[in-house]
Amino acid sequence: MFVIDLEFSGLDPERHSIISLGVVDFFQPSRTLYLECRLRPGSAFDEEAFLVHGLSKEYLEKQSLSEQQLVLQFLAWVSQSPSKVWMGQSPWKDVEFLSRACDRYSFDWPFGHRFIDLHSVAVGHYYASGKNPPLKNGHTDLGLDRIAEYCGIPPRSVSEHHNALTDAKLTADCFSRLLLGKGIEFSSSKME
Repeated sequence: MFVIDLEFSGLDPERHSIISLGVVDFFQPSRTLYLECRLRPGSAFDEEAFLVHGLSKEYLEKQSLSEQQLVLQFLAWVSQSPSKVWMGQSPWKDVEFLSRACDRYSFDWPFGHRFIDLHSVAVGHYYASGKNPPLKNGHTDLGLDRIAEYCGIPPRSVSEHHNALTDAKLTADCFSRLLLGKGIEFSSSKME
């Protein structure tokens, strides 16, 4: 099983590009992968996305990897894992972008159609603990930071940009605390 997070140049997988990918092997957390790539030729770049991830268009243009190479390296990394079970905070957009990229480059899709999302696991944990999850406008209000706080992990700085590997590690730690009752120790004392 692996925990993955991606950053994009916007939210439409046809118009926008994958720009970074972070992945953690859930049962071997020292095994990670972090990649950044330049924008796919002709893809759009939304300034609103920049405010989330902090990777500027100029910075991305200097990256040596293409989106195709990023996906290929990720697929090679996953091929080394016996389990192709995909875990993520809210994996649907990540799945959509990678699925479209695999189609675009004629790569085989090695994953099934079921994914484990942290939000559902956290909601289940709340109810199993006799608590109601927080609500906002009638919907659960459980983003990654709120789930991390629930799991006893200090919150990220409000001004901190999202980093795909840092978010994958944080998500993996939350999964471990909710499912296994213990945190994950990464190779360094600080999340990177």
